[in-house]
Amino acid sequence: MRENRHGFWLSLVLLLFLFLLIGASKSVMAAVCDAMLLCYQTVIPSLFPFLVLSACLMKSGFPVLCARLFAPLMRPVFGVGGIGAVPFVVGMLSGYPVGAKVIAGLFRDKKLSKQEAERLLPCSNNAGPLFVMGAVGTGLLHNQGLGTMLYCVHVIAAVLVGVVLGACGRKQHGKGCGLPAKVQAESLSFQSVSDAVSDSLQTMLLICSYIILFAAFSAIILPVAGQILPSFLTLSLHGLLEVAGGSKTIILSTLSPRIMLSLLAFCLGTGGLCVMMQVSGVLRGSGLGLHLYVAGKLLQGFFSAVLVFFLYPLVPLESQTVFAGVASVFRGGAGCFYINSIVFFLCMPIFFKRGRGEKTVAPCSQKKSLSIDYK
Repeated sequence: MRENRHGFWLSLVLLLFLFLLIGASKSVMAAVCDAMLLCYQTVIPSLFPFLVLSACLMKSGFPVLCARLFAPLMRPVFGVGGIGAVPFVVGMLSGYPVGAKVIAGLFRDKKLSKQEAERLLPCSNNAGPLFVMGAVGTGLLHNQGLGTMLYCVHVIAAVLVGVVLGACGRKQHGKGCGLPAKVQAESLSFQSVSDAVSDSLQTMLLICSYIILFAAFSAIILPVAGQILPSFLTLSLHGLLEVAGGSKTIILSTLSPRIMLSLLAFCLGTGGLCVMMQVSGVLRGSGLGLHLYVAGKLLQGFFSAVLVFFLYPLVPLESQTVFAGVASVFRGGAGCFYINSIVFFLCMPIFFKRGRGEKTVAPCSQKKSLSIDYK
């Protein structure tokens, strides 16, 4: 009976949205066109190369290198093994949702326990420097210093979230089964690169689909919310629904610069519901939950807002116009694509090198592997 009632109300809400889509078709079509333009000019050029590169990194010696270098740091700070540095570093440099995708792969390969993977999710799935410093800082704010401050605060807040979650879950570490002490170091092949491109293309389609969908929802919800809620809450709602469009709306608002940047930092820290749905999509079938992710991202948003509020007076403001036109906001995407492509092909010879080491037997896989301790 309860399931039937739940299905009835869900169907009613979906029908309501359908009629609203029809009634506001003009504004919805404009929002969808803007979202598609955003995907074409910014999201695909700045994210797709990173998706391919991160997938190739997982097949190279990069996880081994990270595990060795960061093992002394990751255990006391984040409460995870050295392999946990891989999604943190890749996610911080790439953007949403690359960190979550890397974590899902490491968990499926039994290189992370479920507890470790869920604790790493909120602090490893972050906005990339191309978006924060480029699209938001230089493109929207016309102020590179503010973009740099926002990104530095974003990183610091992610580290603080990792420390908090690591301290809360450190006592439970290592109790789950299926976490091998030694794992196999793989070598990259042309087939691996082909698989990485194919998988990244599917992920890219998923990401762009969510961005377009939430743009349509925002075109319906925000005008209604603007009639009911105060301006600040309406701006917050937009940022919590979809961070790219929300960032643009927040910057173009009449809020004071200090409050505007604090709210912007909060939305960048949380990532918004659209990013959460993207994370849910890349985690599908892995068995990882999102409860810690939601709590951690809200905490990261809080840390980011507080840090920006107190650091704002220390950042020198350039005498430039803060607001940019909508059409010229994300024109730097093509340049980012070429830069990422050059970096990728320069790194290819490194990825194709085969690792050397002593062979041993992993306790879980019972296969030959290199003696690399990820703990």
